[in-house]
Amino acid sequence: SALKCWRCSSDASTAAFCDDPFTQDIITEQQRRWSYVDCSYPPQVNYQFNQPNQQTRPVCKKMKQIINDRVVVSRSCAYEDVNTPPNSCLNAQTPSYIKTEFCETCITDGCNGAVQYGPAALMILNKTVLYYSCSAIKCWECRSDSDPKCADPFDNSTLSITDCKQVERKEHLPEAQATMCRKIRQKVNGEWRYFRSCAFMGEPGIEGDERFCLMRSGTYNIFMEYCTCNSKDGCNTGALHGPTAVVLQLSVSLAVLLSAMGLFRHM
Repeated sequence: SALKCWRCSSDASTAAFCDDPFTQDIITEQQRRWSYVDCSYPPQVNYQFNQPNQQTRPVCKKMKQIINDRVVVSRSCAYEDVNTPPNSCLNAQTPSYIKTEFCETCITDGCNGAVQYGPAALMILNKTVLYYSCSAIKCWECRSDSDPKCADPFDNSTLSITDCKQVERKEHLPEAQATMCRKIRQKVNGEWRYFRSCAFMGEPGIEGDERFCLMRSGTYNIFMEYCTCNSKDGCNTGALHGPTAVVLQLSVSLAVLLSAMGLFRHM
């Protein structure tokens, strides 16, 4: 059967999911039909050579580039020589205003949907799978575009919590097990959307601190907040905090403490 790859670019107004981390949970069925493509048809392939032949093969490609000071992640089909190293595209010639930070190819269905899939990334993945192999977590799974109660403030009164051991594994990460909960808050053209699910890759929060969330913004009034946690079952309920929210929370706590100390001094 033909190789299937993701085809998208994070700078497109309707493709915020294409950024790192890659977020399949926010992809609509129409976006999936357009973005998860069969790489055997020439109109859907970016050729590196004039035509595919017996020495070339279809591959999935992921690139991370800085274009005019803006980070753009793109995923596509490509053809390359069968003896080409997976990261050879990193050295491809580009205009002066483009800097390629990461480029790699792979040959399994959907493999360019991973954050990274080079040898170092595979080593990290193996360690992650081993570390979490005995762990299990339950998370809330919903999306506000089909269930308004999934938005903030979250109303789980009509939902059943999901055992992440039972969720379907990802095509490009067949050995990975969902070990965290995830909440995504996305704003596109002024409209807020919320997604809650089990998560397969990465670490809780930022550098293990669940108080912090990954934030992304772009043109076309796009904003995305990506939060992960594993401190308890159902931890993807309320508002997980970005750095600004944490600083504000600490500032308020400090103000209350200082105020209380002042009161004590006057008693």
